[in-house]
Amino acid sequence: MAQADREPLITLQHAPDEQKLSRITVYVLGALVLLAPLPFGSVQGPWWQLVCGVAIGLSLLWLLRAVQLRDSTAVFPPTPFEIPTATFVPFFIIPAIHLLQLIPLPRFFLRLIAPGTEGFLYAVGVQSKFAPITLVPDETVRALLLSTACAAVLVMAAKGVAKRNQLMALFVVFILGGVFQSIYGMSERFSGHNYVLWYPKVAYLESATGTFISRNHFAAVLEMALGASFGMIVYRIIRSRDSKTHRSWGLQERVIVHAVGGLLILGGLMASLSRAGIAVALLSLICVGVGLGVVHSRRSTIMAVAVLLIGTLGFAFWIGAQPLAERIDQLPEEMTEETGRFAVWKNTSAAYQEFLLLGSGGGTYEQVFYRFRSNNIPWRYDHAHNEFLEDRVETGILGVLARIAGLFAAFVTIGRLMSMRRSRLARALAIGGLVGCSAVVLHALFDFPWRNPAVALQFHILLGLTLAAASRRIETEKIRVKRRRHRSSSSRGSR
Repeated sequence: MAQADREPLITLQHAPDEQKLSRITVYVLGALVLLAPLPFGSVQGPWWQLVCGVAIGLSLLWLLRAVQLRDSTAVFPPTPFEIPTATFVPFFIIPAIHLLQLIPLPRFFLRLIAPGTEGFLYAVGVQSKFAPITLVPDETVRALLLSTACAAVLVMAAKGVAKRNQLMALFVVFILGGVFQSIYGMSERFSGHNYVLWYPKVAYLESATGTFISRNHFAAVLEMALGASFGMIVYRIIRSRDSKTHRSWGLQERVIVHAVGGLLILGGLMASLSRAGIAVALLSLICVGVGLGVVHSRRSTIMAVAVLLIGTLGFAFWIGAQPLAERIDQLPEEMTEETGRFAVWKNTSAAYQEFLLLGSGGGTYEQVFYRFRSNNIPWRYDHAHNEFLEDRVETGILGVLARIAGLFAAFVTIGRLMSMRRSRLARALAIGGLVGCSAVVLHALFDFPWRNPAVALQFHILLGLTLAAASRRIETEKIRVKRRRHRSSSSRGSR
């Protein structure tokens, strides 16, 4: 028997209710991917409450269904290559820290675990005997809802998407969302219509931002869409090369369609003029694509990388290399000047001792930075432009370690499961997900993508889908046929 046939095969007879719930999950996840970026990245008013409420409500629906059936495997079907539960635990530690930050604690205990908060309360004259760790409870409530929603959609995407067509459909949704954002952003930039939907733009007038306020958040969404497009291109190239002649033309057309989508996404990324976004997207694309192509002797991955890189150069010349070159030339000055990002990071590190264990509260970086900034920085910063440094301030050393441990566990699990897989679709989609997720993680070293609700939810959905692609059996029909034929032939031989 072939080696691929020895993969464990799990067949479940899903009840109609579970199939319906699985479809609802796919629809809700797809809607979050497409619709969350539309209202300015869901950063204002009721929009972030709506998207977080939908994500948390979906997770509660799954939980209630599992309790009702008293069997979690009926709701979350087991996978041939099971994802360890420990992979998800760090992602739930962060909302647990936010919840703890909202609990009123005795002032003497607060003085021990959060001396920075105690000093802040003393400075403003608060005399109450109990106080929470957070400096701004409303902002921490918002951070709690967002972190809970992100952890919930991660589990839903990794454990609730069970079928091959559902997995592919959600990757296509990522591509469609990226193509829309790219076309809309480029049309705004090149037409001179400097509006985000119906609001006039007041910043980033020279850049494409799509429906986002910030070009960096726009670039982060395109990075994930580019990864999804890359995965589909790799899979379609493999299928078109391996298929017979009478089917290869239709598959080659699909390769072209996905390649055009990827090139449109690259065009929007170049038009954003986001230096970090462009650099990390191309870096992750080259490292993951070429690396896996060489290791597994797959020319298809190298071909896909070559197509997208050639498209990048073409779009760079079409958009004009001068604006991007000017942005790159400004980088050394911006990083080294007394008011640049290095100075901001240095001032941020001054707050570590004051908020060592549990931080200052989710969403309170602006208040902390205002207290510790030097006189050389004349303006306020509401974000550190480095997710991990901002986590260190807002959630303490426990929070930043939980963030790093969660990402490390997820990427190691994906790599380990991919090494065990022989499914072409599983490997291709997992490669695409790795490209998109690794680009956003690298981008987080220079910006704050996870503070935007739309970007944060999309990232955790894509990470969950990548885990699902690496763990689930999605090409079982052929193996069932082979095994039945093997049994039937052996029974005839015994006769």
